[in-house]
Amino acid sequence: MGRFCCAGLLVVALVGVVSAHDETPPGLKVSELANNDDNVKVEVTEGKTLLRFDCPLLRGNCKATAENGKWPENIALMLDGLSELKHFEVTTGRMHVQGSRNVTGSFSLYCLGDDREFGKRSLVGTANVRVERQKTGILVTFPARFFGDAETASLGWIDFLRR
Repeated sequence: MGRFCCAGLLVVALVGVVSAHDETPPGLKVSELANNDDNVKVEVTEGKTLLRFDCPLLRGNCKATAENGKWPENIALMLDGLSELKHFEVTTGRMHVQGSRNVTGSFSLYCLGDDREFGKRSLVGTANVRVERQKTGILVTFPARFFGDAETASLGWIDFLRR
C-alpha cells in the first residue's frame, strides 16, 4: 500500500513569496488560497521545503502542485497564527489523510476508489504526520516522500481556539 506514496523523488530547492494574487516560485505552485488575506512563503530550511502560511482567519485551504511532477522529498507547513489544530487534511489523487494536533503521528490514511471519489474511500492505516505547537503557530511535518507521484494535493485546516 505504501508504495504508491513513496515513489523516488528529486529534492527541489525553492525560495519565494506568494499571496492570493501572486505567482509562486518555479517547481511548486500554490493556488486557490481560500482567503484573500492568506499568503504563503515557500522556503528551504534545515533540509526541508517549508510552506509558511499566514492565516489571519485561522482556517484555510489551498492546492499545491509539483509543476514538473517532482515533489520535494521533505515538506512541512507552518500555519502562523494558529494556536491549536482541530482539523487538518490533505488529499491527492489516490489518498486522503486527516487528523489533528491531538493525534499527531497517527493521522487516518484512506485510499480513494478507482474513480477517485472521496465518498468511496477505505481506511487503510495511519500516516506519521507530525503536528507541533511553535511560538508563531502550528508546524505540520509530513513523512519523507509523502506526496509521491501525485500531480496535486489539496490541503485544508481549521484552528480550535478563536482569539
